Amino acid sequence: MRKIFYILLFPLIINCSKNNNSDTVSEEDIYSILNFVISTELPRFSSTPGKSYITESFTNFSLSSQEEYLDNNLDSLFNKKDIEFIHQQMEDAVDFKLNQNFIKSKTVISFDSLMKLRNKGERTWKFWERFSKKYGKHEYFSISKPLFSVDKKTAIVSYGFHCGSLCGEGLTEIYRLVNEKWIRIKTIETWVS
Repeated sequence: MRKIFYILLFPLIINCSKNNNSDTVSEEDIYSILNFVISTELPRFSSTPGKSYITESFTNFSLSSQEEYLDNNLDSLFNKKDIEFIHQQMEDAVDFKLNQNFIKSKTVISFDSLMKLRNKGERTWKFWERFSKKYGKHEYFSISKPLFSVDKKTAIVSYGFHCGSLCGEGLTEIYRLVNEKWIRIKTIETWVS
């Protein structure tokens, strides 16, 4: 009787673990795409030698309305379940912190540390003066927590380069995992300062 019970219980446990797995995004998934973007996209922004710094993005991509979703022609890339899953991830993205143990080629500065260099109501150049004094550079990169499709094969990432009050640029792009390699397939947003 026990054997029958375990035989019936085993498929249920396997099925539950599979369903649970599709509702979560692993650190391996997150840092796979982040390290790809860091190593292939960010170098085009800066040619300054030496140590490079990166922080969490203070803005993340959002699909605030169905209209915005359709305007960006994302319906060909994401189905309804993907969009629901992306919205779930957006809530968690606010608290995202980069983990230096998983970032290969940049030194992580927490967003909180950056904010400590800013004084409310003060001119932006004062921040950059303090930043340069502390880190020896006048630039840093930012990157968002990636937002994945349910199958984890498509991801949205926002990233930027910051080099002064009127110096910087960034993008929000969609990547797809093809043959175990991430490929940029669409740029959704760009900004320049």
